[in-house]
Amino acid sequence: MAAFVRSKNQNAREKRKSLTAPKQIVTPLPPKADVSVLPPTLVMTNKHAVRYYFELTVSPGFDLEIPTGQKQKECQDEGIVIRRYAGDQGQVFLGVFDGHGVNGLLASKFTGESLPALLAQNDFLRTNWKEAYVQVCREVGRLMLSGACGFDCQFSGTTAVFGVLTGRNSVLLGNVGDSRAVVGRADANGKMTGVDLTEDDKPTDAPERARIESSGGRVAQMEYDPGDFDGPFRVFLREANIPGLAMSRSLGDGLAESVGVITDPTCSEYYIRPEDKFLLFASDGLWEVFTSDEACKWAEAYFKDREKMAKMPCTQALAEEAQRRWTRMDEDCVVDDTTVLIVRIRS
Repeated sequence: MAAFVRSKNQNAREKRKSLTAPKQIVTPLPPKADVSVLPPTLVMTNKHAVRYYFELTVSPGFDLEIPTGQKQKECQDEGIVIRRYAGDQGQVFLGVFDGHGVNGLLASKFTGESLPALLAQNDFLRTNWKEAYVQVCREVGRLMLSGACGFDCQFSGTTAVFGVLTGRNSVLLGNVGDSRAVVGRADANGKMTGVDLTEDDKPTDAPERARIESSGGRVAQMEYDPGDFDGPFRVFLREANIPGLAMSRSLGDGLAESVGVITDPTCSEYYIRPEDKFLLFASDGLWEVFTSDEACKWAEAYFKDREKMAKMPCTQALAEEAQRRWTRMDEDCVVDDTTVLIVRIRS
């Protein structure tokens, strides 16, 4: 993911949020046998007779400059779906975690395992779920920075967009970083719209910036030459161009935490409406090249194509389309890992 300082050419892609894909694929994707896809047959029906269909794909990124057949960069994304969560037949835990830094893979996997486990044991989950979310994210962060996780997190960490799908037709959402959850909603005429359910934690947001600067940090673009600033705004120490984290909240990232980056999630409850067709959780491998609205429209069109659906789950197709768009950005592009989790909703 686009978390730490990279070359100027690599940063150029981070300034673009959405691209229009040409009709023909210019650069084919290399074969990736290790794409992780959740079987699309997982189904759950709650007491309100709403049926949920789950799809999950974790698609590793790759470096276009590495020849086919040679070892690619490791995938640092993690995605999970846990049915009958916390002993409740009507609950499902959903999570997407996007690691970064040298130990980004370890960070995302540790969080994907420990966060839902700790949350299921938290006494506040059923009485004050927002407090439970905050407590658990702080505990995961503490375990990472204390070394109890078994690896160093001074320059490594992960995002977390997660939620508990309840038996009362709502989803309890938590977000740390710049992965994102959206809902695909159709109007009376069937027109699809993507609506954000979470907000990306950016250091340029006024309250986030104020907290970082009051903690001794600095929010700025990377300066490659005197007066030549480029790329996304990042969190730096006041007197040094490190760590260069491109978000204001994360799990791990000890050095960034020392200057105001925090682990607290932003929490909200969303009640599913009759016009909602699906929930979409994804890492920024998707959101760097798709807007929320565009991704939902793309997914809805794919769902309607039975021939395509018979060949490949929508999550896998969407992840691969996102990675194709990455390849069109720069000749030396490093394509990001892309995780897509979709919950289709059928009354």
